[in-house]
Amino acid sequence: MAKPIKKHHQYIQHITSSNKYVGIRSWTLSPSRIREFDLYIFHYDHYNIPRYVLYRGKTMALTNSHIRRVEALSKKLFVKRKEYKAYLQYVEQRLHEVLARETPGLKDQEKQELVYETAVNLTVDLLDDPRAGNNIDRASNFVQNMISYITNRPDTAFSLIDVLSIDYYTYTHCVNVAVLSLLFGSYIGLEERNLKELGIGAILHDIGKIKVGESILKKRGPLNEEEWEVMRKHPEFGLEVLEGRPIPENARQVILQHHERCNGTGYPFGLLAQDIHLFSKIVMVMDCFDALTTIRPYQHAFSPYDALLKMQEFQSDYKLRLVKKQMSLGIDPDITIDDAFDPAIFEQFILFLGPKGRYDRLIKSQKRGTIDLLVADSKIGA
Repeated sequence: MAKPIKKHHQYIQHITSSNKYVGIRSWTLSPSRIREFDLYIFHYDHYNIPRYVLYRGKTMALTNSHIRRVEALSKKLFVKRKEYKAYLQYVEQRLHEVLARETPGLKDQEKQELVYETAVNLTVDLLDDPRAGNNIDRASNFVQNMISYITNRPDTAFSLIDVLSIDYYTYTHCVNVAVLSLLFGSYIGLEERNLKELGIGAILHDIGKIKVGESILKKRGPLNEEEWEVMRKHPEFGLEVLEGRPIPENARQVILQHHERCNGTGYPFGLLAQDIHLFSKIVMVMDCFDALTTIRPYQHAFSPYDALLKMQEFQSDYKLRLVKKQMSLGIDPDITIDDAFDPAIFEQFILFLGPKGRYDRLIKSQKRGTIDLLVADSKIGA
């Protein structure tokens, strides 16, 4: 059964809405002189006319007493819509402090929604200007804050999956894949340095799509061969876009290899399992899962269980296509062809989505693999 439709992610609604003001969370503010945006409150005047009234301006100090006064009156703070991005960047710079803050009555889901919204805003800026060194630094800092959150609050952080957007935009897709990759990487025990490189690669994995063109990205229906030829270049485009930027080598491998398949049927190079980086194998699974569970112009959203079933079909489908290609070339088909996804990673991903035992019958049909050996044998420490 398909997931319920949530027409647009909250961030997209905020920046495209005709409303002039956007509500913000008072618990995200720190006592300081905020120079990026003005703060407003909403109230009814003496004539019972609703108005937005300036509460603290850019040049005015914001103290704890100001924040407490708003909360005591159960008032909501607002910023002008045109300054909402500035507010999210303000939160992004203080994300570690905000996530660590213990506020009475604050629900974990509110923090998770804020983390996600901040990440979407960051990714929009990345895709708008990927060569800006500041944006790359912002991505790196965000990933580091995410790792701290996951490490310190693993049970709470796992619930981030519940706030992922189900509408497919390149930027929300990049955030979804980054969140899934970081949670999964932590689940299988990757060290912090490796988690950071995995996360940077994941959030940047589709950055090459900015050179593909919207007519192809948003086309309703299947791409023709000429369009596919362009689409298959987006991993290489990604490295071109980021040329000269300080990106870890392991993250670069993710950008270049996330559409490779372990049996050689992927692109852009048709690599086999032994030549594909561990992080790329992880992101290829997360990328496929998110693409299946989000609404796209030509596809409904699969439930997580149905998406896993579909991914199982991909495993054998890729094999079948390769066998047919070999036969068409007069080559004896290789019946020992590998799966498209690494079996150990796919099995652990099924367990990761849990709860334990929920997807037992899916696991039974997988080749048994040992994730510990896979991590130990990889060259991620190089």
